[in-house]
Amino acid sequence: MSKNNFLENLPKYTAEELRDVIKEQENIELLSKALSIETDVEKKEIIRQRIEEIKGRKGYVHKTEERPVEYEIQFIGAGWCGCSQVLNLYKLYREKGEEGKYKFTLYDLSVDIYKNIRNKGLTEEELKRSEVDVITVGLRGGAGRVSIFAEAVLKHTNHHTRISPAIYNFHFNSGGGGTGSRTIPTIIQEMKKKKAERYHIAFSVLTSEAGESLNHIYTFPMLNKEADFIILLENDAIGENMVNKQIMRIVDLLNMAREPNAHPQPRDITDFKTIFRRAGDYDRVRWVIPFIYPLEEEYGDKDMLPYEGICEALKNPLVRVDDESIRDCRAAIIIVECPESHYEKIVEEKLPDGKTIYQKTEDEIGNILPNLKIGTEANMIFQVVSGKNFCVLVLLYGIFFKKLKELVDIPDQALEADKNAWHARIDEDLKRLDTRRLNITLQESEIERIKERVDRLEFVADFRREYGRR
Repeated sequence: MSKNNFLENLPKYTAEELRDVIKEQENIELLSKALSIETDVEKKEIIRQRIEEIKGRKGYVHKTEERPVEYEIQFIGAGWCGCSQVLNLYKLYREKGEEGKYKFTLYDLSVDIYKNIRNKGLTEEELKRSEVDVITVGLRGGAGRVSIFAEAVLKHTNHHTRISPAIYNFHFNSGGGGTGSRTIPTIIQEMKKKKAERYHIAFSVLTSEAGESLNHIYTFPMLNKEADFIILLENDAIGENMVNKQIMRIVDLLNMAREPNAHPQPRDITDFKTIFRRAGDYDRVRWVIPFIYPLEEEYGDKDMLPYEGICEALKNPLVRVDDESIRDCRAAIIIVECPESHYEKIVEEKLPDGKTIYQKTEDEIGNILPNLKIGTEANMIFQVVSGKNFCVLVLLYGIFFKKLKELVDIPDQALEADKNAWHARIDEDLKRLDTRRLNITLQESEIERIKERVDRLEFVADFRREYGRR
């Protein structure tokens, strides 16, 4: 069918007719034109899927891949939760007129990524103009919230290899999801192959939805192996809306830590890793637990002293922890943002004993975190940064958290229920896969191996051995 005939007849086709006719179309330019003029939601989705199907074939390269890496910071979201976080960040920086400073990349196995975009009040056309990369394999239902199935799809596609690293790469996922939990470790792995000297910070949201414990158990060790460090947040601790808000605040404070107006000096991921390695277990433990002051308000009392702010922040963990774990902390990053006038008072003015407020705070931190020390064997970074108002971020490295204990001690009955849920979802995934007309073929032997691994659950025993000890 000619280009003109396809576009002329487009309004006449029913959705079912379009499904058949569109199989003949290979021209992405033509299909993109059709997508821009079609108004029916179902037909737009059919056209979009066909475009993604063609893009997903081996050898197809997005035009955006051809440009060299020119961004210092990139935000990468995988799966529904991860993409939502990156879209939130995009909207925030767009409101500030700063979206052009960052690279935004969305990856999903599912076509639901477009619904996610629309739910945020955005359009594909707008994201394209802003050079936001949207990458989808085009599966209906994605991985069905089964990380082991997402792994099988990854082996048969190359979509995730298209993402080029910036210098600082912030990755976002749900620890309990299927696509995000399994894909982010592989994306980081692939990016390291391209440029080993880049930095990778993961934000992983812990969830408690039915059937998602196995996703946490299966993928958490992988993320600990690949990311430079992982910032954990938990819906059960502070609620989903608060998670979204605090992610944005943490990103801003980590970026401020690298700026020239950070006292006593700018710090980046290399410095953080040095502190964590000094604490030990870095090969298997890469996570930090964030604490924030203030939690509800935008900013705290601007006249509050840093030590008071740190004490208040430790009352607000973004993951469920106990007081004993906090005091056992062996390494920490503490960043205090304060107004410029207050900043000068903290770092310059001398107290009667000859110390500055900053130096006094260093001494006082040991009252609440007794294992932390400064000097040549320091296991703490404490910075004061000049900003708009007063805010405190405390990142405690490797401390035991309640969700981890729940996963280690998960009852056999709950494991069996999760295992059965995985089997049912895998069967549904395979049914959908057969009708998608995508270039993904899972051999019968491969499917059997997936199911056998689910039945044996050997990775659960490995997880318990690895994380059942502090």
